[in-house]
Amino acid sequence: TSDDSLPMKNPYPEAGRDVHSLLLHADEALYRAKRAGRPQIKIYEPDAGAHYS
Repeated sequence: TSDDSLPMKNPYPEAGRDVHSLLLHADEALYRAKRAGRPQIKIYEPDAGAHYS
């Protein structure tokens, strides 16, 4: 593992600006990727989970 830290600007502001929102949306993207089969990379899309609400 690496202990390095890199400052980054959030490239996806629609995913949220606070830690809770970012983690919630990252979790949504993770489970979309798992449902789609592995290996997958998914980026949070605001409308992607609308039908799961």
